[in-house]
Amino acid sequence: MMLNIAQNGYKTSFFSLETTGTSVLKRMLSTITGIELTKIKEIRNLTPDDLTKLTNAMDKIMN
Repeated sequence: MMLNIAQNGYKTSFFSLETTGTSVLKRMLSTITGIELTKIKEIRNLTPDDLTKLTNAMDKIMN
């Protein structure tokens, strides 16, 4: 829900008492890019296209 709001141009905040920030970020990246979460978690077998998608998604998240 928070990601959908942010993608519509609204500033959002998120915090979790159950999950680390790194885990939340990886899940967000997986959702945005369509890359399987296991590939992102293990950082293996990422194609150059995957890396480009991840970089672009990080830029979106940071802005």
